[in-house]
Amino acid sequence: VILVALSNVILAIIVGVFHQRGAITVMHKLRGMNLKTESDFILFLTPCHSLPYYSFLHKNITMRFLTCEPNLYDSNNYLDEADKFYLKPDEWFENNRIQNEKVTHVILFDNLYSQFKNAENNSSAKKFLTQFEKCDSFFYSFIEQSKRVGKNIFLCY
Repeated sequence: VILVALSNVILAIIVGVFHQRGAITVMHKLRGMNLKTESDFILFLTPCHSLPYYSFLHKNITMRFLTCEPNLYDSNNYLDEADKFYLKPDEWFENNRIQNEKVTHVILFDNLYSQFKNAENNSSAKKFLTQFEKCDSFFYSFIEQSKRVGKNIFLCY
């Protein structure tokens, strides 16, 4: 009984303190930055609802995240915005004209960051990422959870 209780306490500490902690850590970093409401624009290239947005940041700045509305009209082969982005990021950048908006900060997982960095030179995603001078990395998870969610989360600015 003591062994089972002890293993559950250890697991609860690991999951409660460390696992997916990067979502809160990156928002702490953003909250500590001197963000300006009129000029800063944060783009979240993460799966839907991966991070707390205004509820944690408490600043009235422009933020954009990938949406994931349900298939309300029961359309065949329905893909939400996040699905479309992860299937064809270059096409998403071109269709959404994110390049024309002045994104000052972008948040994405390490596996997507690597995919963009290793893309062909004429890739819209690679061109987009090169506009950021600095990227901070924050621990997110001990294991890569999917092709969309990696072990670390990046804040580039």
